Amino acid sequence: MRMRSALFPVFVALLLLGVQCSSSTSDDSPGAGASGAGQGGAGGAAHGGTAGKAGAAGKGSAGTFGEAGVSNLGGAAGEGGSSAGEGGQPPVPTAGSGGAGKGGSGGTAGAGGKAGAGGTGAGGTTSIAGSGGSGGNAGSGGNAGTGGGPSTPPPIAHFGQMRFVNLAPSSVPLDLCVKKTGTANYPTMPILQGSGIAAGVPYGSQSAYVDVAISAPPDIYDFVMVAGSASNCDPPWYGAFGSVSFNPASSTTVAIFQSYFTGSGNYSAAVFSDGQGQTALTGDVRLFYAANALSSAVDFHALRAGATDQTWYSNFMPGFGSTFHGAVVGSYDFSAMKAGTATVVADKPGTAVAADNPLDLFLYQSETAKQVLLGCSSRPEAAVAACAR
Repeated sequence: MRMRSALFPVFVALLLLGVQCSSSTSDDSPGAGASGAGQGGAGGAAHGGTAGKAGAAGKGSAGTFGEAGVSNLGGAAGEGGSSAGEGGQPPVPTAGSGGAGKGGSGGTAGAGGKAGAGGTGAGGTTSIAGSGGSGGNAGSGGNAGTGGGPSTPPPIAHFGQMRFVNLAPSSVPLDLCVKKTGTANYPTMPILQGSGIAAGVPYGSQSAYVDVAISAPPDIYDFVMVAGSASNCDPPWYGAFGSVSFNPASSTTVAIFQSYFTGSGNYSAAVFSDGQGQTALTGDVRLFYAANALSSAVDFHALRAGATDQTWYSNFMPGFGSTFHGAVVGSYDFSAMKAGTATVVADKPGTAVAADNPLDLFLYQSETAKQVLLGCSSRPEAAVAACAR
């Protein structure tokens, strides 16, 4: 009996130890995944049975990184610069060569693209944002403008303007008076006197262009020649011509010439439309044939130094004038030959032909059976200027 009493406390102690062990929790931790850990299984009941095993931890799926956002493309390239400016215009009346336009400015560089947004990984952390797009390339500069071409010079003078050329060797300086045909009397003032040219135009010279009160056809006009010293249009008159109409698209040259050389007076006139047909930046030459209808037609030749002879005008008739002939700049020997022959009736060697300095050549009779060529500027600037033999 005493032995049973001794063993009872030992049995109780062992029983209490088993209950303490069955109430402890499992030492397995949850899975490392972001999806959450599985819970351990419940322990077995503490009714003398063995302790249940801890359940296996649930395995969370580790979240993968989302894909990085795609970078935006670079900004579009800037547009090219604007096109070039126009060629410059030359001053009047000189025809200048056009200036080249400047190149257009380069286009502005396109702005850089925005950074791409980071992609979101399934269950994972946000991916790194994409880098920004590169800036667009700057636009290329515009091409330089083409140089402006030479402009056509304006007419030397206009309708209602006249110049007077004296080709009468035996004359005094001359002036003219004009009236509409059918009008009884000439005005009191000669044309040049009324324009401030008091002494008239001597032989071998020309006047500047002056304004004359005329109107377009069907109106026609009569003229008389008076001495340059005359203060009115009263006789004596040195010649007369009439029923003249004027080209409304042109200025006029009146050339006084002489057909008879037995005395002074009784001069004639050739009336030419002029001021048209000049070619820009070339050596421009016109021919005027101031003679009566009985004079022979001519072929007009031009020989430039180092070049071959050229016939500029064939069968050129008295009383006719040409438009400008565009010529290479240089020194020329000019000659008028009886039409269809090699017989020279007048020549003018060593004549300079310059760019944009137009020249008029007048063929006329200087004495009985002799003709000459006189060179006058097509653009007279002085009130009265001598021409060159």
